[in-house]
Amino acid sequence: MTATKPKRPGKKRAERMAKALKLREAGSTYEQIGNILNISLTQAYRDVTDALHLTIQEPADQLRETEARRLDTLMRSLWRKATNTDSPQQLGAIDRIIRIQERRAKLLGLDTQGGDIGTQEVSNMLTRLLEQDPTR
Repeated sequence: MTATKPKRPGKKRAERMAKALKLREAGSTYEQIGNILNISLTQAYRDVTDALHLTIQEPADQLRETEARRLDTLMRSLWRKATNTDSPQQLGAIDRIIRIQERRAKLLGLDTQGGDIGTQEVSNMLTRLLEQDPTR
């Protein structure tokens, strides 16, 4: 039995599907999507699923690149706090950056290609920053 292609939705549903997918990508639950778009939870799930099926042509490499850019943006937003020895939030920012780097390494397959190189480099650098004498 061959899988059938989802038929092209009408303009109104296509617009709703696009909104549902954007909401889902932003972290909304199906229940929240349903409430926002005034549709049932089941329809919200169908809209997101159908939108994904229609847009599945985006290559996995492009998706990984997009996710890596998002992680890089998050890391950059924390960098100043992590490198500021006077910041009371420094340790939390360092911890978060290390977690972001771990996720990035996993996403890009760096852990399986000879070890945890990227995360270890960042960890070593941040450790050295913490060990620096702040009076210098």
